[in-house]
Amino acid sequence: MSAAHLAEKDNGLKRVASDHRAEAVSRLEREILGTCEASRLMEPVPSGFNSVVLFTCILLGMTDSWHHPTMLGLKHLHSARVLFQRWRPVVIESVQSTEERKSVHFVAGIMAYWEALVSFLRDQPLDITSYLSSYVDESYDTIPPNPWTGISTPLFIYLARVGALGRQRDTLRKMNLSSLVSDVEEQIQVKLINKAYEIETLLLGYCIPPLDKIEKTDDTKTPEIHLQKTAKI
Repeated sequence: MSAAHLAEKDNGLKRVASDHRAEAVSRLEREILGTCEASRLMEPVPSGFNSVVLFTCILLGMTDSWHHPTMLGLKHLHSARVLFQRWRPVVIESVQSTEERKSVHFVAGIMAYWEALVSFLRDQPLDITSYLSSYVDESYDTIPPNPWTGISTPLFIYLARVGALGRQRDTLRKMNLSSLVSDVEEQIQVKLINKAYEIETLLLGYCIPPLDKIEKTDDTKTPEIHLQKTAKI
């Protein structure tokens, strides 16, 4: 990652960045395959494996464009979705401290942010972010600010749904279906409209957390009230 970032100013590091990335991806694949084999043989999986692999997928995927602008990290996003769904319940069930709950909040924010970006760039099913729905419904005594989504992770999840909805609507408009399938087109349009109403209801019902629900940022340049204003925007 460092080499890819520095390669913007030093072309000689592009090869170094590419080699390191290829090695990281290869190692990740071997680890996943090894764990799948261990699960098949009912052997114990190393403690913390899911979290390590999840973070590795996230870092590789979100920095793919550092190596080439056209790379969106979709392969890693698909893997991260699966790993997040496996990792989150384990953490929730074994949660022993506030810090562990913060880790769930932290990763959920990353995934919501990533989903929101990709939703406007690739056609996807409308329910692609359903695995994050339970997070939206969860209640926290206090909300720890997230580096990616601030205090409004649910809004990014809704934004991802808006992006998927918009792309499907645009695709339907361009298809120019014949009269023979006009009924099918109408059914799809009704589905999209109903989905739009559903998202609108969620957005209108969203309440920005009050100051006493937001954990202190301990950053004089980013006070809690700034996070509230960002959420309103």
